Amino acid sequence: MISLVVDIRSKVFRGRTPGESFTALEHLRFTVPEGEFACIVGPSGSGKTTLLNVIAGLDTDVQGTALLKSGDGSIRPGDVPIGYMFQSPRLMPWLTVLENVKIVMDPAGAESGEAEHLLEEMGLADVMQAFSNRLSGGMQRRAALARAFAVRPKLMLMDEPFVSLDAPTAERLRVLLLDTWKARRTTVVFVTHDLTEALHLGDRILFLSQSPGSVVFDLKVPLPRPRDPRDPKLETLRQKLLADYPKLLAGLAKAPAESA
Repeated sequence: MISLVVDIRSKVFRGRTPGESFTALEHLRFTVPEGEFACIVGPSGSGKTTLLNVIAGLDTDVQGTALLKSGDGSIRPGDVPIGYMFQSPRLMPWLTVLENVKIVMDPAGAESGEAEHLLEEMGLADVMQAFSNRLSGGMQRRAALARAFAVRPKLMLMDEPFVSLDAPTAERLRVLLLDTWKARRTTVVFVTHDLTEALHLGDRILFLSQSPGSVVFDLKVPLPRPRDPRDPKLETLRQKLLADYPKLLAGLAKAPAESA
C-alpha cells in the first residue's frame, strides 16, 4: 500500500530585495491513503497550486516533506509515476492528439496501443490524428486527461482542471474523470474552489486557511457513490456546511476536526 504523507513546516517565497519574503504554506499536515480521491478547497492565495508543485517535486525549496510511503518506508519521487493535470491543457500544438499522449509514455507503452485505448475512453477516437489546437476546449481537456493517465500514475495531481469550461462540458468531464479513476483507483489530489465540485468528486475534502495555507477542516464526504451533482442530498450537505461554518471557504474560520 502506498500513501501520500504531507508534513510541510513552511514554504517561503523570497522577494527581490534582501529580507523580503512571503510564506505560502505553514504547519500543513495530512495523509492521503492509496486510492482515495481527496479534494483541496481554499481561498485564492491559500497555496493550493504551491502545494501541488511541492508534492510533484517541482518545488523543492521547502521546510518539510511531501512523500509517497509504503510499508517499507519512503519512495523516491523518480521511482513512482505521478500524473499532473493543470488549469490549462498544455498540449503541444505541433503534435497530433495521439502524439501528445504518446510523448509521455515509455517506448514499449507507446507501441502497445494503450494511448489509443485511453483516447477511445475519452471519446476522442475520431480526432486522434488531428492537431491539438484544432480541438474545442472540452476536447483539449479530454486529451490532457488521457495524457495524465498515460503514465500509469500512482498519484494524480489536478489543479482546477475544468476551470473556465461551460457548466455542461465541465460536468461531463467530471463524470469521465470518475469513471477513469474507478477503473484504475489512482490516488487523486484535486484542487478546486468549487464546493459543489468537491462534494461531487471527493471521498474527502481538506479545507485550507488563508495564507499561509494550513488545513482547518478535514471532511469525509458522507455520501455514497455514484453521486449526482443535482442530488438534493448533495445540495443539502453543501448548504449545511456553509450555514454551520459561513467563513470556512474564506479560510477564516477554524472548524472542528470531526466531519460536519
